[in-house]
Amino acid sequence: IVIQMDRAVRRMEPWKIAVIVVSVIVGLALIIGLITYFLCNDQDRFYNASFLITNVNYDPQYERQTTDEFRNLSEEIETMISEVFKGSFLSKRYIRSHVVSLSPDPGGVLASVVLVFKFPSADSKTTTWGHVNRVLLRRLKTTSKYLEVDQSTIRLTELNKEKGDNLLNNCCGIRRQAFSFTGVERITGGQRALDGEWPWQASIQLDGTHRCGASIISNIWLVTAAHCFKGVRDPRRWTASFGILLRPPKQKKFVRRIIIHERYGDVVLGHEHDVAVVELASAIEFTTDVHSVCLPEASHIFPDNTSCFVTGWGALENDG
Repeated sequence: IVIQMDRAVRRMEPWKIAVIVVSVIVGLALIIGLITYFLCNDQDRFYNASFLITNVNYDPQYERQTTDEFRNLSEEIETMISEVFKGSFLSKRYIRSHVVSLSPDPGGVLASVVLVFKFPSADSKTTTWGHVNRVLLRRLKTTSKYLEVDQSTIRLTELNKEKGDNLLNNCCGIRRQAFSFTGVERITGGQRALDGEWPWQASIQLDGTHRCGASIISNIWLVTAAHCFKGVRDPRRWTASFGILLRPPKQKKFVRRIIIHERYGDVVLGHEHDVAVVELASAIEFTTDVHSVCLPEASHIFPDNTSCFVTGWGALENDG
């Protein structure tokens, strides 16, 4: 039997031996790659933290995320949370925090905050939750200089990625990417935007061709300039696309209705009341790359010398 097997091996053609050897090597490489991926790859993990702030009285303005009152208190809370984790052994794992709601409570204001971390995928969820919870309980009360937190009310709940993304995506004005703009140029001479950097940017298109930029203000409404529809107001000829690229877009929607400001005059070089809103035929699916901007309250006053950013599609240089 041994002699017969030896002869069979000798009769095997060299190319077959090469195929077997290569297959074994590729198989081992795949196994090693998968093991390395699961051991070393980081993944986002989401948590919801809630706690009572006792030295702030509830203000009805906290009901809306767009009010100055909500934004100011949220910034204080988010700064406090950042200091909690950046001053701990989780500093390299902490990504961001975002206040999703401020609710009334007899003892003050109940804050609900989404926390985002990056942990190795091999780390157990129980262990990472324990690390986050321990730091939160140990440092939250002592870190803030201005906000007083009732430590007995601190609650930390783990969220799956879908739930965490949904909570953040339904908050207006959140960007996955911090803006990369470093100069003060106009769009001509500006910089290319990164994916998710301006997620509320939309393209208004006439017969499939880009005509104007717009901003997402809800899952079915956009705001844009009235002059974009000069001469063509039939919604059946208009569509809207979303995402950093015109082709292919992240999403595309038909237009149901176009509403022009009632005091806009369709005259050459007329820019008074040059605003319109567009109702979409179906709702946008909010994602990390596509969601709404925050509209300021009607009473909001922009201070002098406020920095503004212009985004849209166009040439990066004159005659480009």
